[in-house]
Amino acid sequence: MTRLAHARILAVTPCAFYRHQMLERRQNRSDSRPAALTLLLESLVRESDAGSAALVTGDGVLVAGAGARDSLGALAAAIPSAFAGDASSPWEAATGGRDLYARAVDVDGNRFYLASVGAPVRHARNAEDGIRRIYSL
Repeated sequence: MTRLAHARILAVTPCAFYRHQMLERRQNRSDSRPAALTLLLESLVRESDAGSAALVTGDGVLVAGAGARDSLGALAAAIPSAFAGDASSPWEAATGGRDLYARAVDVDGNRFYLASVGAPVRHARNAEDGIRRIYSL
C-alpha cells in the first residue's frame, strides 16, 4: 500500500508543477492586441537569441516589435520587398548587416510578415498560431 501512495504522489507532482508553470506564463497577458503582440514578440526575441523581431503588414507597416526598437521602423519598411527577393531592398541597412529572417503569416485573408534579425524565430509555427489567436480576440 505504501508503494501505491508513493506512486500517486509522483503522478500528481508533475501535474501540479505544470499547472504552476501555466499560471506563471499567464501573468504576462494583455487584452490589448498591440500589447499582446508585443509580449509575444518579446518572448520570441528572448527564446531565439534574435536581436529584434517584428510583425509587419503586407504594406510594410510595423504592427508590433521587440528588441532594437530604433531600427524597427526601417526594418518594417524593408520586409515586404526583401521577402519578395528584391535585391535593392534596404534591409541590409535596417539590420546593420545582420541576417534577416522573415516568413509570411496569413490572418483572415490579410498578409503579415514575422521577421527577426540575427537569428530565426524558434517555434515559428507556434508563433504564427499565437498571432492568429491574438487576432481572433
